[in-house]
Amino acid sequence: MKIQDAFNNRPVEVTENTFESQIVNSPVPVLAVFWAPWCTACRAVLPAVDRIASNLTGRIKVAKIHMEQNPALASRFQVMNVPFMIIFDNGAEKDSMAGAVPETDILKKLTPYY
Repeated sequence: MKIQDAFNNRPVEVTENTFESQIVNSPVPVLAVFWAPWCTACRAVLPAVDRIASNLTGRIKVAKIHMEQNPALASRFQVMNVPFMIIFDNGAEKDSMAGAVPETDILKKLTPYY
């Protein structure tokens, strides 16, 4: 199911205040990416995440969560290292990936959800 003009072809910034509305209540599956600006591996994977957001607009929502600015979310999902990605579907955590995962591997994990 494709939702027209959803999410403007780019990741959304999610905070502790917007987690419920942006991820739990999302009408499409969500790839949530925990990151930090000092993280070299994050800088390596974020361009792939941006491409996924653009290429799968309306089928997958991509959400970026700044780990240090949202410590309650990082703690809730036991994020110890970044980048850390979680796939949510219908508000439930379905799968996760840690580290600088290649774009092709991220897409393989997402395929069942779109």
